[in-house]
Amino acid sequence: MNDVIHIDPATGEITLGGFCLTPQALPDALPARFVVGPRRPVLVEGKAVPCQFATAAVLDDITPVTINLRFESGALVSTFLELVQPASYNDITAAEQRHRKWIAKKLGKDPGAMTIYPWGSAGVAQDRNGGVHIYLHNRNNTWAR
Repeated sequence: MNDVIHIDPATGEITLGGFCLTPQALPDALPARFVVGPRRPVLVEGKAVPCQFATAAVLDDITPVTINLRFESGALVSTFLELVQPASYNDITAAEQRHRKWIAKKLGKDPGAMTIYPWGSAGVAQDRNGGVHIYLHNRNNTWAR
């Protein structure tokens, strides 16, 4: 059976295999499929903030997706979703379009680089290494609005 990722466009909550990721999610309460890293300080707007990250590899139907969660001071602030690309695939524009198409199916529209919702914000972006990902920042995230 393949996992299916459901994102509620009204709340931004993510349901995955019967588990719901909400802004109240805690690192210690995540399903075993998530690998939770140690707490470490990360600079956020010039301040050292205790952060913790958790990662899981899942399938959305037949699409491999890496889910990365970011917790700041114990609160879930951001979810990053990366559609796994074939090793030989290096077309950033095509990768971005693929991510936009995928998230548009989940949210009902393409959020572009960033769209503000009542629950937070969402968009498609490139990371510092040039990889493409989808982000969902919830209302706990005060720096990404």
